[in-house]
Amino acid sequence: MVDIHSHILHETDDGPATLDDSIHLLTTLYETGVDRVVATSHYYSAIQSPEEFVANRSARISEIEAELENKGVGIGILPGAEVL
Repeated sequence: MVDIHSHILHETDDGPATLDDSIHLLTTLYETGVDRVVATSHYYSAIQSPEEFVANRSARISEIEAELENKGVGIGILPGAEVL
């Protein structure tokens, strides 16, 4: 199962406050049968350049993926955006 709209990136708009919170959320999704999730943080062109948004999103995803691997949680994260 794929969750196609999820605010899972920590310290990012509507997402969890901490990395631990992101991991808890993703672990719960995985335990309920979700094996991939699209990280759809908000993108506001008036606030960030596309390059800055992508760099920030990539950094957060990398942090989360490393922690998920350490914990043996096999959920995949796909980059996405909720664009204004």
